[in-house]
Amino acid sequence: MESARSLPILEIKNHNRRLYSELPQALVNSPVTAAAMLDSISLFELMGSKWMLAVPLSRWDEEIHEHCFDEVRHTKMVQDGAKKLRWSMTSEQILLENELNKIFYQTTEAYLSQLSRKIFKLTYLGNRNKQFSLSAYAILAFLIERRIMKIYPSLAKHGPNEEIRILAKQIIKDERKHLGFVDEKLQASLDQLQTDQKTIIDLEESLADTWMEKLTYAVANN
Repeated sequence: MESARSLPILEIKNHNRRLYSELPQALVNSPVTAAAMLDSISLFELMGSKWMLAVPLSRWDEEIHEHCFDEVRHTKMVQDGAKKLRWSMTSEQILLENELNKIFYQTTEAYLSQLSRKIFKLTYLGNRNKQFSLSAYAILAFLIERRIMKIYPSLAKHGPNEEIRILAKQIIKDERKHLGFVDEKLQASLDQLQTDQKTIIDLEESLADTWMEKLTYAVANN
């Protein structure tokens, strides 16, 4: 089997297929679940921009600048999308969405926090406090963008209305561009840390499976 390190960023093979290959439709195909999901997605976008801002100015470049700008813009876009869905909800739907939103938001925060800590330890210890922020950005950006590319396509196909589906398609174009931005930086970081794509992908997928199990359970039981 071809090694994970030799795979192009945009054509990553699923070496170890896990429980969820994409976001379950039930999480995005109604206004209630989609609104809660969109607010959770905003945390992905915000997390990305925070780690980019940790990169020293001496290592900052035009791609990081554009990437950071896009993530801040995406945060506002998905939050606005959730807000517009709520405007058309009934009182009963709003109460249900509020319950789901709390669960989705807290569960997503926990998943992203665990992922950040693991990558921080990997890059900080591996680099011995030298340039760890750039490596952390490259690896986290890759993993977050890769996960996002399992979420937005589901919204683009199964979102509750045309406006949300169009929103997702617009963001997908940017996310593909972002994966290209981190390509070279990612490989340099993996080489320096003496690890590979499969290792970091497996790390993220184990956390993501638990995350999606909890979201799916919340929808089924509310």
